[in-house]
Amino acid sequence: MNREQLVELCKNIYFSQDSCSTANLILANGGLYYLFFTYQMFATQPELAECETYTAMCKRNFENLLQGLDLLLPATFESIQALLFGVGPFLFRCYEHRRKTSALTIRRLPMQ
Repeated sequence: MNREQLVELCKNIYFSQDSCSTANLILANGGLYYLFFTYQMFATQPELAECETYTAMCKRNFENLLQGLDLLLPATFESIQALLFGVGPFLFRCYEHRRKTSALTIRRLPMQ
């Protein structure tokens, strides 16, 4: 998702007359979470506390929406995007765990 798509999605959610889908809320909160998380790495001291607050809020909303996701989702592009957005952090943690355990395994091999 690029910046323009995220801005458009947030506008549609904020100014929507109808209720928006859970998938769109997941995409918006997940996108904002990643945006604030990335910005937080480059923020200066006065902005850092506010940025950390927004990051934590978006992450909490993102995770709560993922937990409350319906079992039978409609087969739409937004639903697939939301699921992929939700599985991204999990895949990253699995990769990091595998990399750490691989390093430990290599160190434990006996010298010949």
